[in-house]
Amino acid sequence: MTTIAYDGKQIAVDSRMSQNNRICDDNCKKYIVRGGWVFFMCGNFALYDSFIDAFLEEKPFTKKGEIGSFAVRVIDSKVFDISYNEQYNLCEIGSIEAAGTGSDHALIAMDLGKSAVEAVKLAAKRDMYTGGVKCL
Repeated sequence: MTTIAYDGKQIAVDSRMSQNNRICDDNCKKYIVRGGWVFFMCGNFALYDSFIDAFLEEKPFTKKGEIGSFAVRVIDSKVFDISYNEQYNLCEIGSIEAAGTGSDHALIAMDLGKSAVEAVKLAAKRDMYTGGVKCL
């Protein structure tokens, strides 16, 4: 899975990819720039492109699997949590928010005044699915 954190100013995401309770890669890029958006993704890595394509084309997302996304709309720098349940739900994030398996740890860290980057690094200490060699 992963941890994505937003502290009201910046978004941070780890670089660990795991599958079947094993670490596959600690240098995975988990953000995608496309169609005037920057997407920060968590969940099933194989679904990232199809989720983004469906969202940008305003088509239903028909794939099965867990996926989550924070996205920055480049035009106005607004940050959204994007989900799909029969339709796309864009929820603008005004303050702190986190997603992924380490989200609880990240939220607590940000509640205590840590930045998004610091929050993801702290989440990596407690969540085996969060980590990697870099945190952006």
